[in-house]
Amino acid sequence: MKRLPALLLCAGLPALAQAPANPLSIATDAFSATLYGLLDAGVGYMPHSLNWDGTLPPSTAPVALTGRKAVFGMFAGGVSQSRWGIRASADLGGGWKAIAHLEACLVGTSGVVGNSAVGLASNTALGPGWAGDSAVNNQLFARACYAGVSSERYGTLTFGRNISLMMENAVAYDPLGAAQLFSPLGFSGTYGGGGSTEQSRVDSSLKYKVRLGAFNLGALYKFGNVAGAPGAQSGIQANAGYERGPLGLQVSYQASQDAFALGSPNGTTQPLGTVVATAFDTASWMANLKYGFGPVTLKAGYQRLTYTNPSHPVEDQALDSLFSVLIAKPVNVTRYANGARKLNVTWLGGSWDATSRLVVQAAVYHVDQNDHSGGNPIASAKHGTSRYVSVLVDYRITRRFEVYAGHMGNEASGGMAIPGCYTTNGLTGVGFRFAF
Repeated sequence: MKRLPALLLCAGLPALAQAPANPLSIATDAFSATLYGLLDAGVGYMPHSLNWDGTLPPSTAPVALTGRKAVFGMFAGGVSQSRWGIRASADLGGGWKAIAHLEACLVGTSGVVGNSAVGLASNTALGPGWAGDSAVNNQLFARACYAGVSSERYGTLTFGRNISLMMENAVAYDPLGAAQLFSPLGFSGTYGGGGSTEQSRVDSSLKYKVRLGAFNLGALYKFGNVAGAPGAQSGIQANAGYERGPLGLQVSYQASQDAFALGSPNGTTQPLGTVVATAFDTASWMANLKYGFGPVTLKAGYQRLTYTNPSHPVEDQALDSLFSVLIAKPVNVTRYANGARKLNVTWLGGSWDATSRLVVQAAVYHVDQNDHSGGNPIASAKHGTSRYVSVLVDYRITRRFEVYAGHMGNEASGGMAIPGCYTTNGLTGVGFRFAF
């Protein structure tokens, strides 16, 4: 680790130009801290799109079907969200250390902190710009904000805004590494959040992970912090896995009470500047498998997601705002009154290290939704499917700079399609990543 004066670390991002080859670090025998960053941007083409938005972490949505016109433009975060962060650790003795991690999300094409909630509030469902629900909503450290203690023998315990266990597995076992604009698992935090994108990065949570030889275990509890209702807006997670040599297997479970999904207002009874909120309970389990042989690694996964009405509707309806944006009342707490919504998600693909610098990744993904309409004429509650095909080629020029080209196409049918809109869409693009 490169040793630099503390003053250089405190100088912030402009000082990066003084040492572009390595993260800025300070280190002693008992303490270390590192300031780091990553920028990812590119240009791409979508045949059916709304305006791309410079406040959103990915700028656009290749999975969206509401657009009607083609766009060729610049996107942020084709493979990874742009970010900067700080990691720190201090020796406590006896094999223990204190740790902390702060990580912010940037929109590399505009320089702002990612803010999906403002994007939703600024548009209706039909535009003019694209907007979507996300765990990144103008928090200073949206990607991570936690501290705790760690031991190689006893594991790691962290407090704060933690990454969900299911999200970690979705990234590690996605054939495309959860590439933000080229994989549905990377674009939507819904899968990594066990049914709720906000729960992919979990506020007010306690997380524990330990490795026992080739086995690993994990658990997470989210505190709801709701007066008089300890279980409201809470969550639990568990994970168990085995990884040795070329073989990896993970099984995870996640359940949330009173999770929220945000949407854009209709512009009439729901004025612009507000968001629409739906509360629900989720339960999900995921199984992941990978196996490598030579330069090829195959990965596969299955996930089952179940949505029901929330456990604490009274407390949920009392919510007036989320992420500093007003909610257009009332909060919807009866979305699944006609029956539980169930999604079955499967994926299969792999990566090929063609050379020491060139990597080719490809995968197919399938999402199947049950009919939960209860016989009512609700198009979005009918049986439906979404299918995705993804390809990504990455070339590492140096260990810190790489270029890529990718494509993701999707097709929807039944309740996963939108009446009156196209049933297919996709994004083809090229870009770069620079880590510093």
